[in-house]
Amino acid sequence: SRSGDARDDLPQSAIQEFKVHLAQMPAEYGGRSGGVVSVLTKSGTNRFTGEAFEFFRGKSLNAMNKFEEERQEQFGDGKADFRRNQYGFSIGGPIVVNRAHVFAAAERTSTREFFTVSTGRPEFYGANEGTFEGGSFTNVFFVKGDVQLTNRQNGNFRYSRQSSTQYCQSCGGTSSSFGTDNSVPGFTYFAGHTWQLSD
Repeated sequence: SRSGDARDDLPQSAIQEFKVHLAQMPAEYGGRSGGVVSVLTKSGTNRFTGEAFEFFRGKSLNAMNKFEEERQEQFGDGKADFRRNQYGFSIGGPIVVNRAHVFAAAERTSTREFFTVSTGRPEFYGANEGTFEGGSFTNVFFVKGDVQLTNRQNGNFRYSRQSSTQYCQSCGGTSSSFGTDNSVPGFTYFAGHTWQLSD
């Protein structure tokens, strides 16, 4: 929450459905002044299932920003390098058919990008001008287990972990060639027991 991230990041392949509340939040979301996104995660089933994916972006898909255009006009610099890979997988299935199931998912997003500094006064700040490397990476892991204890009782356990590191935040523009690195780790776990006492 210190970085404004009062939430869990989940692998996209672990999400079954989600709901967005924009106003007049239900009572269980008391104390929230902005929007709330609630997420239902997947569970294992009696069939083994899985998936793998990758999304890719490169500099050929990006437009140049104002500062990059100025550098290109003045010095002939090309478009700054950029590469973003987001990939992951999930697998789920039975531990004991009709009794216990497990589901797991993992995801990594790696961004290699460069930022351009153009002060407009290269005669004074030439050493601070140019293109510098930044970027970020995020790892997310999720596992969930469900067990049918009796016809009227079931239990479940969920664990998620995330780590995110950003290099050279606030870099680029007219004056900034040095930013800060920021790392935000986090994890959550949950255990539940549901018991239907009677009809």
